[in-house]
Amino acid sequence: FGEAESLYRQVLRLQPDQPDALHLLGVLTLQSGNAAGAAELIAKAIKHAPNDARVNYNYGNALAAAGRFSEAASAYRKASTAEPRYVEAHANLGAALARLKQFEPAVASLRRAIALNPAYVPAYVNLAGALFDSGRFAEAAASFSDALARGAVAPEIHAGLARALVRIGRAQEAAEGFRRALAMRPDDA
Repeated sequence: FGEAESLYRQVLRLQPDQPDALHLLGVLTLQSGNAAGAAELIAKAIKHAPNDARVNYNYGNALAAAGRFSEAASAYRKASTAEPRYVEAHANLGAALARLKQFEPAVASLRRAIALNPAYVPAYVNLAGALFDSGRFAEAAASFSDALARGAVAPEIHAGLARALVRIGRAQEAAEGFRRALAMRPDDA
């Protein structure tokens, strides 16, 4: 990371508005945990590449990491408009919209991501969360189950499925889901 950062900064000293260097330094800055700094750098790159799907996607990631979900949703929309088959952009748009409690468009965006790539597990997990938060517990349980069927192994997914099963009156199955989650993370109160 240090060497990459040094090289990007060298490029920017020679050419301060070089969009690739601004973008990639922004991604590196996000990876090092500075969401606000990343958003600032990537915003400068967007001025020079306003329709670049990857730049808008990473701008959305930086904004979401900074808790700026409305702006993140806008960036993800630009990315998915520029590249309509951009699975991750659709999935992250859905996640941002769910954080904004805009559940119907969130569900639509997440379903679009799944339609584009049925193996993309994060879309199932985010879809399950959006469905659960909107009170659609049976559909949430199905989406959590789909994530597990595609190889997801996180205890949060087992616990999410269990919470959804509790809400639809399937306590025995829910208890087993909680057991699986606890087996994976026994210290989780």
